[in-house]
Amino acid sequence: MTRPAAKGWCPTTRRPMMSGDGLLVRVKPAYGRLDAQALTCLADLSDQFGNGVLDLTSRANLQIRGVSEQAYPALLSSLQTAGLAGANLKADQLNLTLAPFTGKNSLGWRCADYLYAAADDLPELPAKFGFSVDCGEKRYLTNASADLFIEAASGGGVLLRCAGSTDGLVTDEDNLLTSVRTILDWYLGLQAGAPDTPPVRMRKLLEAHDPPYRATGHLPHAPEHQLAVGPAAGPHIIAAPYGQLTAGDLRQLAAANSSVQITTGRMMIVETLPGPDSHLITTSEDKRLSVAVCPGAPHCPSASVRTRDLADSLVRTGAWSGGKTLHISGCAKGCAAPEARDICIVGRDGRFDIVEKGCAWQAPSSTGILTTDILERVSELGS
Repeated sequence: MTRPAAKGWCPTTRRPMMSGDGLLVRVKPAYGRLDAQALTCLADLSDQFGNGVLDLTSRANLQIRGVSEQAYPALLSSLQTAGLAGANLKADQLNLTLAPFTGKNSLGWRCADYLYAAADDLPELPAKFGFSVDCGEKRYLTNASADLFIEAASGGGVLLRCAGSTDGLVTDEDNLLTSVRTILDWYLGLQAGAPDTPPVRMRKLLEAHDPPYRATGHLPHAPEHQLAVGPAAGPHIIAAPYGQLTAGDLRQLAAANSSVQITTGRMMIVETLPGPDSHLITTSEDKRLSVAVCPGAPHCPSASVRTRDLADSLVRTGAWSGGKTLHISGCAKGCAAPEARDICIVGRDGRFDIVEKGCAWQAPSSTGILTTDILERVSELGS
C-alpha cells in the first residue's frame, strides 16, 4: 500500500500550522540550547497563549500547541522579544540540527555559526530542507532527517555530504558557504525543472541524479553512536514521553538546570535530573521508550483515536511488556514512525487496526478493534 501524503511543510514561528487543537508554533532553539530563562519563558507563553502542551520534535525543535488565531500575533511578538524567533522569515525557516555534546568554538559549532549568520543570504529552500552538523569524535546524526550533512573530514577539513550518499566534497571553513551554495543551487535547479510537483528531498533526488561534485571524501570513520537515556559522563540524557512536554515540565527543568540541550530522538541533555514527581523518562528501562506515538486526537485533525491515552494505558496496566517495538498512529500516515515496527496500531473511524511487522499505511492483520478490546489484543501480540 502507498503511504498517504503528509503535510509538505513544517511550521515555524512566522508560519504556524493549523491542527486539531489550534495552531502549532514551532520554536527552533539556536544550537539546540535553551537556558533557564528561555525555558521559563516558553512555559509561560505556552500557558498564556496555548494549551500548556508542547511537542518535542525529531529535529530537536519545540512546538507550542493549542494557539488560537486571535492569540497568535501576541505570541509571535513575545517570542521575538525573547529572542526565540528567527530575525526574519529566512532565519526562521532554517532547519539546522547540531549534534549533541557539540562544544562551543568547536568545528561543529563554528560550522553552525556560519550557517546561522548566512541564513539571509542562502537561496529560498523547501520548508522541509534540513542541515545536519555532526563534526565530533563520535557521529550521532548519520541517519538524521536532513538533506545536507556537514561532517568532519577524516583527513582534516569539512565534508559536505548529500543525504543518500556516503561520498562527499571536502572543503575548508573559509570555503564552506561557497561549497554549500553550489550544492543548493544544483538542488534547486533540478527542482525548478518540475515546478508543478512538490519539492523532492535530497535522498530521493540522488536516486536519479549524481551530486554536483567529484567525490573527494567519504563518510567519516568516527564511530556512529546512538543516544540512550541515562547518565552520559557527567550530564544526563532524558526523554519526553511520546514526544510531549507540558509547561510544568519546562519549569521543572529550568529550576534544576542553567541550560538544557534539545536533541534528536525527542531527547534532552540536562545537568541535573528533574525531581521525583516528574513524568519525564530518566532511565533506559522505562517501557515508554519502546513506544512511538503521534499526538492523535484531539490534537491532530487526521486522527480519530486518542493515541497518547492508549499508550499510557498499555504501559500502566502492563499490557505492553516493552520487549518489542510498538507504534501507535492516529491515522494511516504514520508520522511518528516511518519505519516498520513489530506492532503498529492504527486508528480508523474511532477503532483500531493492527499491522504486524510493518508500517501504519500497510495492510493490517486485524481491523475494527474496539477500545475495550485493544489492550488485551496488544498484550497477546507483545508477549
